[in-house]
Amino acid sequence: MKEQLKQQVLAIIVGKMIDAGWTVLGTAPKVMNKFFATAVGPKEAQIRIDEGSEEKWWVNGWYWSEGNNVLAAMDIYIPSDMDPELVALKVDAYLVDAEMRIGSSYAARLLHPVQPGKVLEGEVLPPESELMSRGRQLLDDIASEIRAIENIGRR
Repeated sequence: MKEQLKQQVLAIIVGKMIDAGWTVLGTAPKVMNKFFATAVGPKEAQIRIDEGSEEKWWVNGWYWSEGNNVLAAMDIYIPSDMDPELVALKVDAYLVDAEMRIGSSYAARLLHPVQPGKVLEGEVLPPESELMSRGRQLLDDIASEIRAIENIGRR
C-alpha cells in the first residue's frame, strides 16, 4: 500500500510536468526536460525527480544562464503520502516559479528586448513590476491554498 501511494504521487508529479510541456528523458530517477527560446538559440532546462529519504520525492532542476543555475535553491520535497490535490498544487507552484526564473534569465530577456509599457504584436505590456507582482501573487495564492489544504488534513 505504501509503495502504491508513493507511485501515485510520482505519477501526479510527472503528469503535471507533462501537462506543462516537459518531456520524460529517463526513468530512474525521473529526468524531464523542456527547451526554451533564447537569443542564443534553444536552451534546455531539466528537472529531476529523485526518491529522497524518509518516503519523500525530491524535485530539483537546472537551467544554466551566465554560468549560474537559475533553478538552484528552489528544490521541493513531496511526501509520498501527501494529499493528491496538494501534490498538484505544489508542482504547479514549482513550475510557475521555475518558468518565471527561466524567462527572467539573461539569454531569454535578450530574445525579447521589449521594454515594459511598449507595444508587442498589438498589445501593450504592463510595467515589469506589475508582471512580476502578478506572478508573485499567483505563487502566494497557490501557497495559501496549500496551507489551507494542509490545515484541513491536520483536523
